[in-house]
Amino acid sequence: ARRQLLHGAKAVVDATHPYAATISAQLALLSGELGLPYLRYERPALLTEGMDGVVFADTVQAALQTASQAGARVFLATGSGGLRTFTGLPEAAGLQLFARVAPVAGSLEAANQAGIPTRNLLAMLGPFTREQNVSQWRHWGIQAVITKDSGEAGGALEKLDAARELGLPLIVLRRPELNLPNVYTSRSDVLNAVNTLEVSV
Repeated sequence: ARRQLLHGAKAVVDATHPYAATISAQLALLSGELGLPYLRYERPALLTEGMDGVVFADTVQAALQTASQAGARVFLATGSGGLRTFTGLPEAAGLQLFARVAPVAGSLEAANQAGIPTRNLLAMLGPFTREQNVSQWRHWGIQAVITKDSGEAGGALEKLDAARELGLPLIVLRRPELNLPNVYTSRSDVLNAVNTLEVSV
């Protein structure tokens, strides 16, 4: 199906989520097979090592273990797609997991299949402000937050500011390391590269 979509294309621009490692690898492979230039736009990371209140975790298991040290009430700001990854682990035993998902059938069903109780779920579209995060986390009595560094579009700094205000640890799943060519963190640079196609293949 992807080959058909790329028929007549001059290049492949990968602007998928920073954590969508499998899809990015597949797109890079496919573009190589079709002889098309591959370019990746990656949202700039906003959360870095050493930031006050930020703790990085290499795995979901490590994130849950770190969260459990702060308390049992853990907010998952990781998107609906990966909720089951958390709830199905032994490290989740004894924790009360909370989540916020988009108010669409697929996201709600994913939360339901992951076993997130309705009372621990908020269906609402983002992005969310610091004030909204503070209000929701305070209402639920959240003791730790697990998130991804999804950049500005994912509200990373708003989550950090809210966590700091409430004195909560912000546990960040580390971005996957992608060894891909032609990676840009500026939209204008990507557009310039597409227009000139001065990239290596």
